Amino acid sequence: MDKDNMAESRVAKYLRFEAAVKKGWSEWQKLDTLEPEDITEYCGVYEIATTRPFNRLKGTTTTLYIGKSLEAEDGLRSRLGNFNKRPSFRRTLKKRIYPIRDELSECLWIRFRVIDPDEVNKTEKKLLEEFEQAHLELPPCNRTG
Repeated sequence: MDKDNMAESRVAKYLRFEAAVKKGWSEWQKLDTLEPEDITEYCGVYEIATTRPFNRLKGTTTTLYIGKSLEAEDGLRSRLGNFNKRPSFRRTLKKRIYPIRDELSECLWIRFRVIDPDEVNKTEKKLLEEFEQAHLELPPCNRTG
């Protein structure tokens, strides 16, 4: 690839990134049927939820998990597109998320938001803090251990 095409490619990728940031949250998609090509290649945050609200210490929510991807290569696509394939994700799904899905007898949903890589950690932290402030605890699958 010559220098002009490389520069044009970088500009095009940046413009796609800028448009994705401006878009905000994606539409909700079924987690079980999520395909890598349905997901942006940029870094960002994501939320996994049910459709039926459940009780928290304070109020109710549909949110099960709030997460992030900082991976430079394929970003959210790498993180979420392989959700059922990576051992650490399978463990999280098997021990935390799928039992809740099974108990509620419904599918799970996911949405994501492209964030500037320098803001991903801060954005995830803010989302978790807002959730904790509203419900006096973190989302049920954001626990460690």
